[in-house]
Amino acid sequence: MPFFKGTLEKLEITPEIYYAGKFKSATEPFRADKISDPNRLQIEAYQSSIWNQFLEAAAAYTHADKATINQWAMSGAIQFHLMH
Repeated sequence: MPFFKGTLEKLEITPEIYYAGKFKSATEPFRADKISDPNRLQIEAYQSSIWNQFLEAAAAYTHADKATINQWAMSGAIQFHLMH
């Protein structure tokens, strides 16, 4: 995730940012130097959801269990190719 706060400071640019709540991370790259813990939790939650959906679909397609497919992916035994 890119962060621009330091660059903006060097360019003497001060963005006007309004946010509220701990899960308002859209402006984080412009006001922080690194990812916040609440944003990290948020990203991990949706990535986990997407990964589980992938595992379920791959398991149904290959007739293998999700744990096996996850192990294959984590070990690099399988490669993903995007279809055009």
